Amino acid sequence: MCDGQDITYGLIGHLKKDRKPCDVEYVRSVSEKTLLGLELQHQRGIVHTDLKPANILFSTAGVRQYDELMRPALNPAVLLEGVERDDNAPKYLVSPQQRRVRLDSMKTSNILAKVGDLAGALRSDQFDRILVTPLALHASELIDQRPWDDKIDIWTLGCLSN
Repeated sequence: MCDGQDITYGLIGHLKKDRKPCDVEYVRSVSEKTLLGLELQHQRGIVHTDLKPANILFSTAGVRQYDELMRPALNPAVLLEGVERDDNAPKYLVSPQQRRVRLDSMKTSNILAKVGDLAGALRSDQFDRILVTPLALHASELIDQRPWDDKIDIWTLGCLSN
């Protein structure tokens, strides 16, 4: 049993304005593109081992990247109550740029998904290493401490997709 996030919200829901579950076609499109990325890694003997919503990166085809970014906001830093001055604190903070374009306004054919953050990735001959896969997304082989292979990535995507 997977106790992972529901892909209809967890994987791409944070990119939607209404924060409601995604249409099945969006889930299918993102899952397919993610599987293609995993297949390429697996063919090269790499197991991701840390597949989760934050490690699936999105972009949009046919949209000029700079046009869709909102301007970053400059906000003055606020010191903790009782602190008069802190020379080590920044004078202001910059909020990150965010996309204006959200998934609910894009056609599924324009959504690009890539598998990112390979910091926890292992070569297929390193199965004795400690994994960084979130416990809720562990395949049964990992839970039972049995030998495992690149199929744990597919299991994890399935947990996110169900």
